[in-house]
Amino acid sequence: MLKWLARAGAHVECEWGKVLRPDFFDFIKTKSGCTALLQARLVGRSGFRVPESLFVEGWKQAKFTSDLLKKACGFETVIKPNSGWGGKGIWFTRTMRSLSRRGGDQTIPPCDSKMLVVQRDVTLPGKSFTPSVDFHISSSGETTMLYPENMFTPSGHCSGIELGPGCLEKQMRKAVVKAAHSIIHSLSRLGYVGWGDVDFMATTNRKVVYVSEINGRRTGGTAPIEILQRLKITSSKRFQYMKTWDRFEILSQKITPDGILDTINIIEERFGNNIRIIPLSTQGLRLRPSVFGYAIVGQNRRNVIDAEEVFLKMLKI
Repeated sequence: MLKWLARAGAHVECEWGKVLRPDFFDFIKTKSGCTALLQARLVGRSGFRVPESLFVEGWKQAKFTSDLLKKACGFETVIKPNSGWGGKGIWFTRTMRSLSRRGGDQTIPPCDSKMLVVQRDVTLPGKSFTPSVDFHISSSGETTMLYPENMFTPSGHCSGIELGPGCLEKQMRKAVVKAAHSIIHSLSRLGYVGWGDVDFMATTNRKVVYVSEINGRRTGGTAPIEILQRLKITSSKRFQYMKTWDRFEILSQKITPDGILDTINIIEERFGNNIRIIPLSTQGLRLRPSVFGYAIVGQNRRNVIDAEEVFLKMLKI
C-alpha cells in the first residue's frame, strides 16, 4: 500500500503500525505505537482485527490520503492526532463538510499534533455506538476490574459513557470482553500497572470487532467509575447502570449550582431513592454558554433514562 500511495503522490510515514520499534514506550505515548503493538503481538487473536491505519504529517497530507483511499478503495476514514486530545480529537470524514483548514471553517478544530492517523472507518453509519472496555491491572499483574461500556460519540467526539446491563447487546459484550482479556493479558506481561481502556469499532458483524486503540491511562470512562467506587455505589444491587455526560450546554443564564443541587434532590425523592445524580462539574456554569457535567446511576437503563429526561426538563435544558 505504501508504494501505491507514494506513486499517487501521498507522503505516508508508516502503514498499519509498522514502525521500527513497536515497544512498550511507543505504545504508551502514541497511536502509532499502540497500533504496532496490536499488529506485532495480538492481531488475529480473540476474534478481533485492527483497521488499516496510515500515519501522515499535517492536515494537507491527511486530506490528500483520505481522498485517495475514498476514490480507490471506496471507504471512509477516521482522522485523529497521533498523540493527545483523547476522544475530543477524532474526526469522521463521513460526517464532515470539508477537510480544509481555511479561516472560518470550524469543522476541524485546531490540533497541536503534527503526526495524524488516517484509519479506515469500519463503524456502523449513523450510529453513535462505540464499545470500550475499561480495566485496572494491579501491582501483582492481575486484572482486578473490567468494565465494558458504550461511549456516546455524537459527530465522532466522546461526550460521555453508559455502563451496565443493556449498554451493549450480549453478543457484542461477549466479543469485546474476549478481545480485551487477550490485550490486557499482554499488557500485564509487559509490566503495565494501573487504569486503561481498549476502544473498539462496532461493525455489522457482531462476532468480529475492530480494536481502534489502547489508552494506557485514566480516561473519561475511568474517572466516573472511580468516583462511584469511592462512594461505594457500584457495590449496591440497586445501582447497576450508569450514564455520564461531560459537557451539557445550558443556554439559560438563570441556572445556578444551588438550583442544580435542589433539582437533584427533587429527582432522587421522586424516584424513590433508586436514582443517584452526581454533579461532575459546576464550574462551567460561569461560562457563556454554560456547561454542566454529571453522572446518573440507577437500577436499570430504563430507570436512569426516565430520570434523566425529567431532570433535564426541570432544568429547562
